[in-house]
Amino acid sequence: MLAYLRLDGDDNAEIVAQEPGAGSVSWDQLCNADMGPAKVREYCEVDEAGRSLLKAAMRQLAMSARAFHRVLKLARTIADLAGSERL
Repeated sequence: MLAYLRLDGDDNAEIVAQEPGAGSVSWDQLCNADMGPAKVREYCEVDEAGRSLLKAAMRQLAMSARAFHRVLKLARTIADLAGSERL
């Protein structure tokens, strides 16, 4: 799980203090905003069903690679806050 989520100037310590479990596991103390494509591939693995859904969304919505990575980062954040290893 990634540990942090940035919202409108809140610093990471405030977020962790507000959200139980948000800082429970530290993977290099990464913030989603700091993940490049290599880190997205490493930490945001998608199962086969999710992959086919994302492919369909990319085609139908004409999503760019950047948008694709942003969706994966958001999914990672939601999974982290839910305490899930999987997206």
